[in-house]
Amino acid sequence: MRRVHLVIFLFSLPALTTNSTAQPKLSVTSQIDSLIQAEKRLDFTGSVLVAKGSTVLHKRNYGLDLDQEYSYWIASLSKQFCAASILRLRDNGLLSTDDTISKYLQDVPQSKKSITFHQLLTHTSGLGDHYSADGITGRNEAINEILSKDSQPTETYRYSSDGYQLLAALVEIISGKSYEEFLQSEFFEPLKMSHTGFSGDLKKWNSLAIPPWSKRKTDNLQTWPTNYGYKGATGIITSVQDLMQWQLALFDRKVLSESSTDLLFTRHVEKQGELFYGYGWNLFDSSRGEVIVHSGSDDFVRHNSTLRHFKDSKITIIVLDFNGSFKGTSKARILAGKLISIAHNAQL
Repeated sequence: MRRVHLVIFLFSLPALTTNSTAQPKLSVTSQIDSLIQAEKRLDFTGSVLVAKGSTVLHKRNYGLDLDQEYSYWIASLSKQFCAASILRLRDNGLLSTDDTISKYLQDVPQSKKSITFHQLLTHTSGLGDHYSADGITGRNEAINEILSKDSQPTETYRYSSDGYQLLAALVEIISGKSYEEFLQSEFFEPLKMSHTGFSGDLKKWNSLAIPPWSKRKTDNLQTWPTNYGYKGATGIITSVQDLMQWQLALFDRKVLSESSTDLLFTRHVEKQGELFYGYGWNLFDSSRGEVIVHSGSDDFVRHNSTLRHFKDSKITIIVLDFNGSFKGTSKARILAGKLISIAHNAQL
């Protein structure tokens, strides 16, 4: 009997030893810190926020003051705010997404009179990606310049920053406010997005902490003159914290009505393969369920942005950086992709 007891005891030792020396699972922050440190070629400098629902799992600056809330030029991620503005006007009964632009604009060229808000929102208006209104400070002049380009509406997706510049001008015409005033009063102030501003708005937003940018280091993004090339398609400066507040309200359907929120995230047009475009957002299926995402990249400023939301798990990944791209892809997008498994394996 003693031998049996001894054998049983000896066989139990490995399990006891293993359990007693098991390493605790690293926190999300530790895992992300280790990842960024290991990715030396990426040389990431910027801000990262990872959340599950309303719970922030990780929020940190890299290569910057840890205690500062930095605001970045988010480039084309700004388009989502323009899309939300159109749908807010829809909720207020001031337009339908099926309306044509000729209902609100005079002297529209014949070939463009049939362009609808839906087509502008989904990049199927046929308008190009020329930034035609860049440098133009007068609204009518900007509209005329955008509409003067040779184009025809199409059922296929064709990325168009010009279309979103035109949408911003239409927001002004229909609301009676400047585009910046509309966003501020309708969205940013109610949601207390205090680290969000616009290029050219130095008077109101000179307290924002904006990381340096490579091509003109002595300049400040806020000193760029306000013009229609920066409205709608780009031009917004914001932080990971403000984007977190925004996406929580947006995905919880507190920003827009139920039907308008549905329109925002409907797969209206196929971009390529299984990637679709809603209104200001890309949508696709992944092994972790549906993903709602948009990014922004600016070659001149070298600020990059991405917001990736996993609908089923309610995981949100926000990455903002200011040191350009790696092998042609923005570093914000590269890092966001590497954070997916860490975020989904986190234990609350």
